[in-house]
Amino acid sequence: MIKAVSIEIFIVLTLGVLLGLIGPFGTFEMSAGVRMAFWLGTLLMGYAIFRPFLIVSEWVGETLRVPQLVAGGLALMIAALPLTFLIALFFAGFDAARALTGKGLIGLYLQVWLIGFLVNAVFVLTLGRTAKPTETVTAMPNPANAPASANASGPSQSTRLLPDLGSVYALKGEDHYVRIFGAAGEQLVLMRLRDAIADVQDDQGVQVHRSWWVSRAAVASVRRIGRTAELTLIDGTVVPVARDMMPRLRELRWL
Repeated sequence: MIKAVSIEIFIVLTLGVLLGLIGPFGTFEMSAGVRMAFWLGTLLMGYAIFRPFLIVSEWVGETLRVPQLVAGGLALMIAALPLTFLIALFFAGFDAARALTGKGLIGLYLQVWLIGFLVNAVFVLTLGRTAKPTETVTAMPNPANAPASANASGPSQSTRLLPDLGSVYALKGEDHYVRIFGAAGEQLVLMRLRDAIADVQDDQGVQVHRSWWVSRAAVASVRRIGRTAELTLIDGTVVPVARDMMPRLRELRWL
């Protein structure tokens, strides 16, 4: 996760420098140093505010089954409010009353929302392009972990995911990243969950949750929790099962 946050902060700083050079929304009238400091500070502050809202929106969208586009859009609208106030406070000389009653507050809010939307779009586009080399890396399978035959049972293998992890037990989607749980430990990689699932050679594996794919051979035990369940893997990892996947798992006799 530290690597993921570091990449995102690097993108934010790069965009801050770019906006500092361009000086949009009337900021070009500032001196170069003040303009650069303003945009770097604003984008870092925006990242600190927007990022938690977007993470919560993913959880809410997943829990309430709200389309991610809708949940993310609402998160951006809400997150833009405190950042708008902080920027208005800066321009009002840190006078809260002037910041809240000053003219152009709605226009400032729309500008903040637009920048937040564009930065998030850059995250999606940039991280999506960065993930492609990971998707196309080819690794020779480890003979010690290679299945005896195409139908052999055992945790899944992958031709392109990290070979040093050995057998793949589970995959967990974390925003633009996938956490791979394998025989040799776990690793966070920059790629989409559906691409990682496509890489894994395991016909018996199932996506048991929006954010989780599990190899059947890696399941050590199943615990029923009301109308849903939890899977405990052989490495101790606990995986939640989505309620709408319960009929599918019963059909496959996982339960």
